Amino acid sequence: MRFLIKFFSVFLVVFLSGIGYAQQQWLEILENEPANQAALIELSKIYNLPVTLVSTKVLADKLASNRQEAMKSEESAFYIVGLYEYIGDFSMARKVISEYFALYPGSLRAILTMGWEYYLEKKYSESLQWYHQAIDKFPQSLEGFHGKMLVLTAEGKTTEAKSVGNYILYRDPQNITAILRMGNMAYAGKQYNVALQYYSLMPTNIDCKLGIGLCYYKLGKFDSARPLLLEAYKIYPLNPNLIEALGALNEAEIKNLENELGTKPPSDRMLLREKQNRLIFLYELNGHFLKAANMLISQMPKKGMNFEQILRVSSLLSLGGKFNEAGQDYELAATISPNPRLTKLAAVDSYIAARSYDRAEIVLNQLRGQKSGTDLDVRYATLFSLTKQYKKARNIYNSLGLNYEATAKTSPYPQSQKLAAVDAYLNGRSYQRAVILLNQLSQEGLKGYELDRRLARLHFEQKSYSKAIAIYSKYPNDLGMQISKGWALVAIDHLVDAEKAFKLALLKYPKSMEAKGGYQFTHGYRPWDIFAIVTNINYGGYQDSRRIVTENLKYAHRKVAATFSHSRTDVVSLTPGNVDYNEDLYGLKLYYQVDPKNGIQAHFMTFQNDDVKTDESDIVGLAYFYYPTERWVLGLEHDVSAYRTAKAH
Repeated sequence: MRFLIKFFSVFLVVFLSGIGYAQQQWLEILENEPANQAALIELSKIYNLPVTLVSTKVLADKLASNRQEAMKSEESAFYIVGLYEYIGDFSMARKVISEYFALYPGSLRAILTMGWEYYLEKKYSESLQWYHQAIDKFPQSLEGFHGKMLVLTAEGKTTEAKSVGNYILYRDPQNITAILRMGNMAYAGKQYNVALQYYSLMPTNIDCKLGIGLCYYKLGKFDSARPLLLEAYKIYPLNPNLIEALGALNEAEIKNLENELGTKPPSDRMLLREKQNRLIFLYELNGHFLKAANMLISQMPKKGMNFEQILRVSSLLSLGGKFNEAGQDYELAATISPNPRLTKLAAVDSYIAARSYDRAEIVLNQLRGQKSGTDLDVRYATLFSLTKQYKKARNIYNSLGLNYEATAKTSPYPQSQKLAAVDAYLNGRSYQRAVILLNQLSQEGLKGYELDRRLARLHFEQKSYSKAIAIYSKYPNDLGMQISKGWALVAIDHLVDAEKAFKLALLKYPKSMEAKGGYQFTHGYRPWDIFAIVTNINYGGYQDSRRIVTENLKYAHRKVAATFSHSRTDVVSLTPGNVDYNEDLYGLKLYYQVDPKNGIQAHFMTFQNDDVKTDESDIVGLAYFYYPTERWVLGLEHDVSAYRTAKAH
């Protein structure tokens, strides 16, 4: 009740006194309740910041307001600078530095940081002035030169940047920052031999090893490149240049092995098997899963394979999208498996992925005849959801939730069981029960990804998209979170931000079909569509030729589509003695998608002309559409027309 009174008082203050007082009210709420979502969301609007950065902004402002405390030491002042930099408020960061610089005008750190803040804001001329000041006042330090080199590189002044870099290396031949920047500039300019010379100055540094490996790759020295790239891959598994290079090296080796095995295979059986196994490994590594599976099968028929071999083939077939074949092989493997139930469950999963729901249910029924269990119930629920037997699915999910909750009371890992219960309740749409458990877990001290992932899903499914987005934003490197963030932004019509989210996800995970699909949807999404078409009709002397000009304006968004059209018919060249003819036809169509199965439409049309032999009319109609499958549609339409008496009569 107290919160509600406080909440409504904020809006009263906004109405009576303006946004400044409202901001203060929200800050007071946040002071008492740091995680208050309403306060965070409203302040994010006032500050024009993401919700996740509001707390940092509030802390920075609070610390900066106490000038005496803020400026008592270098650490306290630059801690505040770091907070403002983190939220992208570079002007406030510079303001704090200016206050510190006024007290300590001889601070090299203040000069360098001022240059850095201008650099981050892409104000390069101002940034360069501060780095020049650092060089002039502290010529013995190389930091000012590093800053200058950074700015010149950003401005595209490569020649000047290289000159500064060479000067740094003249004074400090092993300066790793300058070495890497010089090497990177040469590499970007495709001067791979020059880049190699710079990287080789510090060959034990992992970043230099990466640079050397990439240069060898570009120069076609694949054998020299591979060990260095593999070593760098352990540290930088997401580096796109590294991934591309390793993939290309593997493809080159694959091509050589395929040619060798196809033309002159080794006569030595041991050597032949060794090369085949190497090729299988490379196929698997580069995503050629079906080729790997087929080569394994060529080495030995499935009936002669042991359990591990069949399992590997099944896994490769599944990765290659051959889910039906994978399911059959898992069933074969189950006949010799040390754990046939687990192997048959893998077959069920494959059949579900292949949409072979009947076969999946048959195998599940076989297993249930032996012994029931939650491992079967989870799959039954999934199967019923996919076959649109939603009531059955939700009943099973809710039953699973109760079972997990009961197990949590005696389990050595109660939180894991409770999280499984939350998942089940979310799947069963029992949101109230899910909220109770999530609150319990939070009170028990559970924090971080596992809790946030489920909270975000809850908010998303309950259409509290702003709350969901705030959580998704905490995990910029998690693909699933960022995909969901993109769709949450779509749901609130922030299509530009959604496109950015999908694009960032695609840059980090280029092979993600979910990221690609989201990006294509938002990038190409335009609710408005307009086109015009001109048609010429030649009657071959029967009557004068006519020209029809049609304009169409369409709006489509979510469940609604509206189309307005106009067609104008004119005689192109009137023959003496003939009657001129002009007609205008106007149409409006309004469509609403009630649900995935049903749609309704209203349409209106009117046409007018100056031909005494042609009627004019107004038409009104309604239509109903039913979509039994993705490929079929059934429609029912009724129209009423009001033809006016022909002018000829």
